[in-house]
Amino acid sequence: MTTELSFPSEIQDRVKKGYIERLHQRSQKMRRLYAERNWQRLKSECIHLTQTARSFGFQNIAEIAHQVELAIPVGTVSRASKLSMAREEAEKLFSAIDTLVTTQLKGTVL
Repeated sequence: MTTELSFPSEIQDRVKKGYIERLHQRSQKMRRLYAERNWQRLKSECIHLTQTARSFGFQNIAEIAHQVELAIPVGTVSRASKLSMAREEAEKLFSAIDTLVTTQLKGTVL
């Protein structure tokens, strides 16, 4: 027999809002890694983001983060051409996060 924990929607909303606020901070960190061309750390962040976004019900963010993860080659990247897909997917991810944060946290100062 499994027991599901049920939290009042007010608590769920606060937890979700806190996640979105942290998502904004994570996005800034990921943009920094992207600008520094720190592909392996960016890949690691995307792996974590895929898992957390999925658990909070943000399937679109999770899927795009997963695509970024898959587009970044394993190990040292020696040719920039290998990263064109990673760059494209990362830009999609940043845009999706910006849209989510903007729509979900209207009127909140971050």
